[in-house]
Amino acid sequence: MDDNNQTPASPEPDDDLLSWMPPELVERARQYEERDAGTGQPKGKRRRVDYTAAPKGKHRALSLAALAGGGLLLILGTFLSATGSRGAQALPEKGRLWFALWLAGQAATLCIYLLCLLPMGQKLRRSALAAALGLGLAFALAASVTTMAPRDSDSLSYRIITILFALLLAMAFSPNSWLLLGILRRRSSEKFSVLMGSVNLAIGLLGLIATLAGGKTDASTPITALGIVQGLCYLCLIASWPILDRAVLSKPEGAIDGQPK
Repeated sequence: MDDNNQTPASPEPDDDLLSWMPPELVERARQYEERDAGTGQPKGKRRRVDYTAAPKGKHRALSLAALAGGGLLLILGTFLSATGSRGAQALPEKGRLWFALWLAGQAATLCIYLLCLLPMGQKLRRSALAAALGLGLAFALAASVTTMAPRDSDSLSYRIITILFALLLAMAFSPNSWLLLGILRRRSSEKFSVLMGSVNLAIGLLGLIATLAGGKTDASTPITALGIVQGLCYLCLIASWPILDRAVLSKPEGAIDGQPK
């Protein structure tokens, strides 16, 4: 075979081919490679919310404003609901037992606001906050049960199943249920509480919009709107401050709930 017709062999790669490049170019190429690798990652994974982490509590003014607004609206809504024509109408419709349980639940909720505001010792505060959350939830559920008037055609088993289902549904979408669970398990549950509470708040908002759109407003409509705004302030407080760890007025550095480490 003629040697002139043979295909020349490809040269062997030189491992030291880039050894002559300046260090600045090598560093710039490495930075470009890292940037391209970072932009290739899905953005959803980097922005995923960690519901097991507590809020950072960096905006104390926002948390304090949400706490003050929610507390004041709670007091105002309770006063408007318990007095005047609204209170006189609620007594014969729902009974004195419901009224007493409802007032006790409102008082427990106000205690929750105070515990989120005032600094205390960590152990005492967690115990008091757990008691306030548990009592507020229990009083609210008990007041709801008293309004479930059974019909004569309903059997006993049907009544029990209906009441249990309503209670479980109310507890599932109550932010206080998940806050109480976080305290008992000694874990942060503020973000998940906000998620479940937002569903409950959205349902109430849709009901209010449907009432306004249908033109069936009455004396309770402004109080319902007031309660929705109060619930929004409460969710803003939970989302912006680690209330299970420390109060809003606690010292941010070198102390826990105002007590030295």
